[in-house]
Amino acid sequence: MIIDAHSQHTEKLSKAKHEQERQRQSAAQLRKFLWAALVMIVILLAGMSGLTVAVVAAFKDTKADGPKLANNAGKVMETSPASINLPLLAAPAMDLQRLAQVSSVSVTLYVIKSGSMPPFLNAPVFTEQADPTLGALARTQPHTARASP
Repeated sequence: MIIDAHSQHTEKLSKAKHEQERQRQSAAQLRKFLWAALVMIVILLAGMSGLTVAVVAAFKDTKADGPKLANNAGKVMETSPASINLPLLAAPAMDLQRLAQVSSVSVTLYVIKSGSMPPFLNAPVFTEQADPTLGALARTQPHTARASP
């Protein structure tokens, strides 16, 4: 009876060790499969990215190089003007050559609405825009003048 119990126990231990080894091998095989799938996914993503870059580079026929737009052969298709916004206070310091290149001037005036206006704003164009019912400070419409070429 003790011998039978011992032999059954030994048989159960043997079966458990075999099952444990089989599961260990199955887990190792699954781990290898997952690594192979991950490597394959990375290779596919790299291939698709490379193909996308190649197609875009092959069919792109223009490039922007600073302020000019040129085709791949280097022929200029379009240029954009360089513009600098300066305060009107800087105009007296500019030479005539620089002032001749001015394409537009935008002026914004702030009118004080305290009942009396400064003497230089007594022109009719400013008095029409001044409304004494408004608060202490109101913004007038900006006036833009285009320089003739």
